[in-house]
Amino acid sequence: MTRKRQADSILLLTLLGLSGLVDTVTRTYHIGIVEEYWNYVPQGKNVITGKILSVHFVK
Repeated sequence: MTRKRQADSILLLTLLGLSGLVDTVTRTYHIGIVEEYWNYVPQGKNVITGKILSVHFVK
């Protein structure tokens, strides 16, 4: 076994040994849904093609 490989093995074993000393934290997230009005076409037309869109998209 080469010196580099020995050093890598010792480092790996040290890190694995230290990982047991670290406390874990449990996080709880609460996600809510809020419906909101969203105007998908604020200019009333497709800004790339210039085509005017249906009133179903524009409010």
